[in-house]
This record gives sequence, C-alpha cells and structure tokens, in this order.
Amino acid sequence: SGDLAGVGELIGMGVRLVRLMGGEGVGRSKLVRRFAWDNRPLYQGEGGTWLIDATGCADGMRLAYVVATALDLPLVLGRTAEDSLRQVGRALSYRGRTLVILDGFVHDGDTVRALKGWFEQALDTRFLVVCAERLGLPGEITYELDPLPMTEDGPAVQLLRERVEVLHGDNTLDDETLLGVVRRLRGFPLALELVATLLHDGDAGA
Repeated sequence: SGDLAGVGELIGMGVRLVRLMGGEGVGRSKLVRRFAWDNRPLYQGEGGTWLIDATGCADGMRLAYVVATALDLPLVLGRTAEDSLRQVGRALSYRGRTLVILDGFVHDGDTVRALKGWFEQALDTRFLVVCAERLGLPGEITYELDPLPMTEDGPAVQLLRERVEVLHGDNTLDDETLLGVVRRLRGFPLALELVATLLHDGDAGA
C-alpha cells in the first residue's frame, strides 16, 4: 500500500526514528506487522527485524524486559534499571543493522528515556514506534495514517471487495453498494475488514 511505501521510504532514506500515529481503526498494528514481514530480507544476516508488542509497558524497566525477551537477551539479575537499559542498548549496538518495531508504545517519561538511550547507543538500529504522542527525540519523524479515500474506485472499496470475495466467494455486490458501506464506516480499514466477515449479498444496507 502507499503507507507501507511511505514508511519504507523514510527508513530507506536513513531516518532512524519513525513514529507511526493514527486514530483507532486505521490499521496501525496491521501495517507494522506487514512492514516487519516485508522488510525481513533487508536485515537478514545482520541484526534482524524485531516486532515487539510494547502494550502495557508503562515504565522503562518493563519495556527493557519485554525488548530483551524478544531479542533473547537475558538481563543480568541484581542490576539497576539503568544498567538493564544500557545492557539492551549495548546488545542492539553489537548486532549491526537492525529494525526494531515497538507496537503500542506507552508514552511516559521513563519509557521515552529508555528509547532515547537505545537510540543513542545503537547507531545502526532503525526504530519504528507506534505511539499517539510525539516522543520529542532528536531525528524523530512522524508518519500519520489516515482513513482510506472513499471513492468508487478507491482503495477502501477495493479492500472491502477483496475481503468479501476471499471470505464469501464471488462478490455480486456492486460498487455503489460497497461505496455506501465504506462511507458509513468512514473508510477505516479495520472496520471494513470486520464488516466483510458479516457482509453477504442483500444485507449491505443493514
């Protein structure tokens, strides 16, 4: 999609910290999952691509634990939180070219400081962070996801048509009917995918 290409272009240009934002239902998590999968070959043989669910990590130590677990990095017991954060940063710096994707990042002074430390330690690591609030870190670039354009031949109608065909076989709903559904759901990709599971011939106007 255009958003996948847009995020990829930023990181390909050398941007090391991209913050992905957008309202509920625009498909942030789906996009980063697809982005992680598509970019695996670019980091294979080096640091790798890591998609990490940071939901609920409201402090730096918890975030360090989740990231370390994903990286298969045992944190040394008895260390301070700062030491653990630095340990994660060093591990990333040793791995070379790496892509770290933090989905559901919780914006907090502690977690932002942790991310800042890793960003400064691991110079070959690219970070893609799903977060509603600006991180306020040097070099941060924001990419905002919007609902899909709601036109008769636009991507929202195409998405709905494709999902209906996959789930229910041949689609006999015309473009006008599909466009009506798209407009009622305001072009949000997640809502379109959910409604496609329920959409059958004749009930699009329900």
